[in-house]
Amino acid sequence: MLLTCNHLTKSYDGQRILDDLSFRIDSQADNRDLLLLGPSGVGKGTIVREVMKNDPSLQFSVSATTRAMRPGEVEGESYYFVSKERFEEMIRENAFLEYDAHQGNLYGTPRAQAEEKMEQGLLLLDIEPMGAKQVKQSAPDAVLIFIMLFLSFARIEPRQLRLHHWMHRVLLLQCSIFVALALVLAFVPGLPFRYGFEALALCVICPTATACAVVTGKLGGNMAGVVTYTVLINVADAVLVPLLVPIVHPAAGVSFFSAFISILGKVFPLLILPALTAWAVRFLLPRFHKWLLGFPNLAFYIWSVSLSLAILMSTRAIVHNNSGGSAVLQVFVASLLACVFQFWAGRKIGRRFACPVSAGQAFGQKNTVFGMWMGYTFFSPVTSVAGGFYSIWHNCYNTWQMYQKRKRKENI
Repeated sequence: MLLTCNHLTKSYDGQRILDDLSFRIDSQADNRDLLLLGPSGVGKGTIVREVMKNDPSLQFSVSATTRAMRPGEVEGESYYFVSKERFEEMIRENAFLEYDAHQGNLYGTPRAQAEEKMEQGLLLLDIEPMGAKQVKQSAPDAVLIFIMLFLSFARIEPRQLRLHHWMHRVLLLQCSIFVALALVLAFVPGLPFRYGFEALALCVICPTATACAVVTGKLGGNMAGVVTYTVLINVADAVLVPLLVPIVHPAAGVSFFSAFISILGKVFPLLILPALTAWAVRFLLPRFHKWLLGFPNLAFYIWSVSLSLAILMSTRAIVHNNSGGSAVLQVFVASLLACVFQFWAGRKIGRRFACPVSAGQAFGQKNTVFGMWMGYTFFSPVTSVAGGFYSIWHNCYNTWQMYQKRKRKENI
């Protein structure tokens, strides 16, 4: 729920404001957060004090700031006063629901506190316009990702799914590398090149792109095998990501089990439900399914929108990066190394079972939109850029592969 506050005069009708807020709260009872939005100095704090005085059920989120404490302010009630170094560390830990700079100081809403208070009742957030944009767009629209995957799986018949000998080897390698990187990130204090390691972990565990089957078919590989592996890695991701992300990025005051359930609730619907829904529609609503198949390019258009949103957010992360160019360089190099290794390792494993193209594409071609969403949501904003870089690398490699294949055909 969003209430925009542009300007209040000293003679405003406080009770009218309260009545208006009460109406908005009562009419949208399912909402768990109320964003009080407006530039600094327009009267948001006045409204907050009046509303909290009259409605004890409301929960107010206390912000963290790097500015000095003023006379009359109380630590933990007015703000959490932290150093700039600690604030930047919290940004890297993805500990803020939103954050922004104002008049040379940093302000942010601690994520763990906000999520805890939303469980207790309606949460009131007093933030700047840029902060509200981060709250509403803390990740690319998950609905678009769900629809994109649903439409892609709608074109896949369950009977196409076939297990091959290379699959369990690639799956084991992919999951093992992610687990190892996650444990290093969690238990090695002061790890150098941390952004690079996070980017590697993200690029490795990122699931196979649903469009991978099309590219594999054009390269002469086994499309059904790639489809099967896509389902397998989606299931593995739905389990591993909720298990390990709370260890890599623990939230203060939030138990491992609570974090696991919270992350599972975000990841499972995006990885598993699209396939289950698509196959249910195929069998229960055959006419609707047939109608959907009449729009073969719809998934591509939705993918384009999702990718644009993800790139915009990744670009914003670069522009507002407080960690310097070193962090972006680490992510750049890590995404390139991950791409080269995964295509190489996949082809090497697949060659033992006469499936080098299928195994290479399944391991190397990634659902980078989901990767960017996962990076921005669970890791750090800068790490999410890895998905954008990886998208460039794997598309360049795929283009080169198709060029080489066409060249061989022409020579024959």
